[in-house]
Parts: sequence; structure tokens; C-alpha cells
Amino acid sequence: MAYVKAREKKFLAIFEKLGPNATIYGEWLVPHTIKYYRLEAWNEYYIFDILLFKEIEKEGEKELVADRYLDYEEYSALLDEVNRLDGPALLYIPCLGKIKDCSLEQVKQYAEEHKDYVYLTKEGDLGEGLIFKNYQYHNAYNRVVWGKVVFADFLQIKKDHRKMKANLPKPQDQDFEIEPALIGKHFNVEFAQKEKCKFEEAKGQPFSMRQFGELLFNSYHEFIKDNIFDFIKEAKAKPINFKLMQRLYADALKSALGY
Repeated sequence: MAYVKAREKKFLAIFEKLGPNATIYGEWLVPHTIKYYRLEAWNEYYIFDILLFKEIEKEGEKELVADRYLDYEEYSALLDEVNRLDGPALLYIPCLGKIKDCSLEQVKQYAEEHKDYVYLTKEGDLGEGLIFKNYQYHNAYNRVVWGKVVFADFLQIKKDHRKMKANLPKPQDQDFEIEPALIGKHFNVEFAQKEKCKFEEAKGQPFSMRQFGELLFNSYHEFIKDNIFDFIKEAKAKPINFKLMQRLYADALKSALGY
């Protein structure tokens, strides 16, 4: 991947320090439900955890098992250190603050008090919520789990979005053409841009229209895989013409990419 290649020295420095089996968790920021992130925030990878592994012997054979997550102070210091090396930075999500010995109500109150905190979103716009972590806590299954408080205003946005989708036309009779309805409901510009970004990362170069056929094949496969159960449910007993669906998808993809 072009992303990794550009930051190779930094990743190598991390694995030299932590071992080759350390796992770096993060998330690609591409357009999805929230569309008001700052322009420069899109199409970046944001690290939010690093997990270490250890080798154990089980039934005479060596096996890798999860050991522990690095605390925020540990992995942020490590990333700050490797970011002094040449190349683009390894970005990570900053810690907003710490609370100790708190109840669930106090956690909710903390989230409410910080709902106007802006990270990557435009000033005045709303984020999704806050993640709460306790690296020392293990649940009944000995797993480290996090908590998330979603802002009430964000939930209302999602509720309004679902209501809008519910008002879209539905196939109610035999004369209704299902394929355009499925494309119209499930395809969007954000999905097209996400697939284009994935394609560019895999190729290590900007997308050109000469590569449209390959992008079409890859992204159509993802589109069908992501939505097939919804298609079947919405079509009910009506057959779906997937050849027609692919032609409609190709037209929608071209339009979304500005061609």
C-alpha cells in the first residue's frame, strides 16, 4: 500500500521496538454518515490502539496470544518518537481527558459536557460521540472492552435519515422495476469515493478513467456483498436482473466520480 510505503521507516521502528506481531488499530476516515469533517481530514488513517502479543506453548506447540494493549501514554509517546523520522506522520486520536472511579451517569454527564469538543469536524458541527477506555478492565470473558456514549443529537440525525429512507418508493406491484429502486436506495457518492480511495491505495497511484473497468468490477462486487440481504428482502419474490443492475451501477459510479 502507498500509505505504508510512505511511512515504512516509522512502521519498522515501531515493530523493532514492540516485536513483529504487534497490531496497530486504526480507522480510515472516508465519507459516511457524518459528512462535515474538515476537508483535510478525509482519506487519512487514524490510530487509536496498539495491541501486543506473546508466545506461549500449548500442547507442545508454540502459539501467539494477545498480551495487553498499550496505555494511551505509551503508544502516543512511541508514535511521537517515530514521527521524528522522515516521511508523513502517523496520526493518532488524542485523549480528551481522564476520569476516575466514575458511575455510568457520570460518564454520560462527561460526554454531554464535552459534546461541543471539535476533533476533525468543522467548527460548530457535531461529532458522533465519545469512547471511554479502561485498559486495566477485563470482562467476564477476560476481554478488554470499551464503552461508547453517542450524542443524542447525532442519534436524532440517524433517526431522520432512516425516516427519509423509509419514505423512498417500494416495489408494490409486478410492474415495478426493482433494479433502479435498489440502486437508487443503496448506492451513494460516499460509497463510490470510498471504493475509489481503496483502489488508489492498492495501486499506489491516482485513479484514471482508463482503470474504470477494474474499479467497476471490484466495487460492484463490494456493493453486492454489502447489500445482498437487503436486496433479497426488498425484492421479496420478484427476480432481480443482475446484468441490468450492473449496467445501472456502472452509470451511477461514473456519475458519482464526475465522468
